[in-house]
Amino acid sequence: MGGPLPGEPDVTHTTRQPHKGLNRVAAHKKARQAAVRKAKQEAARKATQEALAKARAARVARVARARKAAARKAREDQARANQQAMPAATNVPFGSFGNSATTTWKPNTWGTNTTFGTGTFGR
Repeated sequence: MGGPLPGEPDVTHTTRQPHKGLNRVAAHKKARQAAVRKAKQEAARKATQEALAKARAARVARVARARKAAARKAREDQARANQQAMPAATNVPFGSFGNSATTTWKPNTWGTNTTFGTGTFGR
């Protein structure tokens, strides 16, 4: 008959409440440490993002320089090919452009030069 029930402990002890001031100081210290840890993580994340952005910008600039150089080289090659395809004026025979040794320069004789506006087409 007497004795503890099946769900009860044999002896009950009362636990004393710890000093409330110590808990408050510990809680503040813990919160401060968490804030510092969070700030460090944020700074590290920001530094990583900046480094990635800097690397990305450098890569884009490098690719742009390479494309620009390739385009310049292609234009130079095209100009060189065009130059080689057309013979230079100094290497063509003398009568090619209509100038020959027998042609002499004469004044313009197209139409009558009586007044301004008349001539071959003015009538």
